[in-house]
Amino acid sequence: MIVRYRKKFVWTFYVSLGLALLLTSYLFTFSWFLDHKKYNPVLFSILLPLGEFIIFLGLLALPLYFSSCYYLTKAKGYSGLLAVLGLIGLVGFIILFLLPDREKQTSTPEKQ
Repeated sequence: MIVRYRKKFVWTFYVSLGLALLLTSYLFTFSWFLDHKKYNPVLFSILLPLGEFIIFLGLLALPLYFSSCYYLTKAKGYSGLLAVLGLIGLVGFIILFLLPDREKQTSTPEKQ
């Protein structure tokens, strides 16, 4: 695995995962308050403006996820076009993750 692409993959994947989890937890929390009719004006005055920012961050998760798929394919020695499998979603990511490594594991940092 090519180390420089592997590091970029790990960074972009975890950031995109964190942003997606942040968006999901916000949406579940907000929908719970709406479903249970727990109207609290102070809470809604905080949740609504915060929601616009969190949705924006959640939308940033998608390009980061696709770039992490690109970095994963490059780290394994494949063409970056194979990252299109990431568009399938979790199934495509699993396929990319299970691809065999084309790059030999070397101990010298010059080749990586």
